[in-house]
Amino acid sequence: MGHRENPPTTVGWLLGIAMIPLGVRLVVIILCLSTSYATGAEYFVNPTHAQASDANPGTENLPWRNCPGMPAWAGSATLSSGDTVFFCSSCTWQSSTGAALLQVIGGVTYDGASWGSGTRATLRASGALSRSVVSLMDDHPTLPTVVRGFEIDAGLQVTSGIGVNWPQSAGSMIGANKTIENCVVHGVSSQSSLGQYEYGIVVSSGYGGSRVTANVEVLDCEVFDISRGGINIYSANDDPSSRIENVLVRGNEIFATGLDPDYAGSALPMKNHVKNAVFEFNSVHDTVRGVGISVSSHDIGFRGPESSIIRHNIVRNCAEMGVLFHVRGDTSVDVYGNLILENTYQGVRFMTMMGTLEIRIFSNTFFRNHYPGWSHEILIPSNDADIAALEVRNNVFRSDPDTTPVVDTDGDITGYGNNLYFRPGGGTFFRHRFRYAVRTQLRPAALAA
Repeated sequence: MGHRENPPTTVGWLLGIAMIPLGVRLVVIILCLSTSYATGAEYFVNPTHAQASDANPGTENLPWRNCPGMPAWAGSATLSSGDTVFFCSSCTWQSSTGAALLQVIGGVTYDGASWGSGTRATLRASGALSRSVVSLMDDHPTLPTVVRGFEIDAGLQVTSGIGVNWPQSAGSMIGANKTIENCVVHGVSSQSSLGQYEYGIVVSSGYGGSRVTANVEVLDCEVFDISRGGINIYSANDDPSSRIENVLVRGNEIFATGLDPDYAGSALPMKNHVKNAVFEFNSVHDTVRGVGISVSSHDIGFRGPESSIIRHNIVRNCAEMGVLFHVRGDTSVDVYGNLILENTYQGVRFMTMMGTLEIRIFSNTFFRNHYPGWSHEILIPSNDADIAALEVRNNVFRSDPDTTPVVDTDGDITGYGNNLYFRPGGGTFFRHRFRYAVRTQLRPAALAA
């Protein structure tokens, strides 16, 4: 299975350099240091400053009132890749018109928390913005694009919070990292019955033909009060050849999603051809509608996520399932180390399944995912998939009385064993048919209550 490697440590980098001949080594070190420490200009934005003006040089003493890329910007200055813009952390900007309140420039860092007397700069929609409150539509080949430390308040308007290549695309975005970090996103309103589809944070390939979006990180954000999904990694539905690659969603809290009365989606989905995505250390809980984490594809002809990982997340008290697989194309995903507890229906549910599946569910803890009168911690109903691998190993199941923790209707599981069950009372712990050889089958045994 594919996975995202951690960046090399300083020690590892130095050891690697030590293996290079001395003459070449000096040139490499000089080039690396000159690249690592090359920085652009720094600018400051504070509309409450007595002398604030977009005609200013954008210094701390003579700050801008707005930032280039805002509808209210009235200056002539432009931002260049490598620049950093510091927003007053106690200030608020808002707009009722335009595509976005802040249109991001590739390779620029936008910082809402490091300067000023507040916690986060607030960007608020006061009307329906056609893209999102913050919009990333281009990137830089080598310099990262960063949006960090903002409160993104969609103001209960019909617009998304932060959009990457969303909704219509101007082209592929396959350059350096695009990082969304330490942002609070809330107040997104839309209703699918009215043709409105808005999200908290959405990473898309963009509608408009075959597009690729790559190298995106969503880190340590809080997302809540959202009409549809909270953080969506969602390759567009208009072209099966579009895809998203190399995405890390880490350390976020997502709750109170699915406010749209017609919504049946997910708080944290990866949809269509999403390759090398990692969802880790997130807390997904208390959805109003929909499931916690989902793996899905749009329709026949669209493949599902590839070589992706869902690990070390807490998925709790969701209105439907904890984790849902609903794919119609080839899919390969590992699910491990998660705590999946007290979701209304199943902990993990497979629904419409087609294509070739390679899925491994191991070393998770399932705790009382139930609906009154019946429940399953894992449910694999009849489906039309070609099962290359479907493994359920080394999990812990704590279930309610009179429930069957694992149900495999057609015997799709190809590897099963070393699972630990706890459930008051006797009965069946694992129900399945032997469609495939299960080499590591262990006879479940009830533990004392």
